[in-house]
Amino acid sequence: FSTLVVIASAIGIESSVSATGLSSIIAGGLGAIGGDNPTIALIAVFVGCIVMDTLITNVASAAFMYPIALVLAGSLDVNFMPFAVTLMVGASCSFISPMGYQTNLMVYGPGKYGFIDYVRIGVPLTVLVGVITIILAPIVFPF
Repeated sequence: FSTLVVIASAIGIESSVSATGLSSIIAGGLGAIGGDNPTIALIAVFVGCIVMDTLITNVASAAFMYPIALVLAGSLDVNFMPFAVTLMVGASCSFISPMGYQTNLMVYGPGKYGFIDYVRIGVPLTVLVGVITIILAPIVFPF
């Protein structure tokens, strides 16, 4: 039941981000940073998901970043598929924080892990997955 509540909440977040125009504002800011380079935009989407994952769950992170990635791809006039793949992988990389994924929280206390344990292992793993994703997403799904 709790999973359904999280998914329903994530849909509400996605709707509010789109309806308020927040996605356009954030995408405009990210577009200004990357210019017309879609690879820089992919990196921004991935990093945005990672930052969100450290604060909220991966489902909410994906729901928040989806309209931003959609507007960003549209503003660059490129295929959305590399952005969708990067978004899915980025939202799934909940390695840096125990808050990012429910399994991380389940083992956090009983395993006597500290927050720094997640950071020490999670950062290199996240960088590795990010580099692979940013390289492969546009190859498999061209812009």
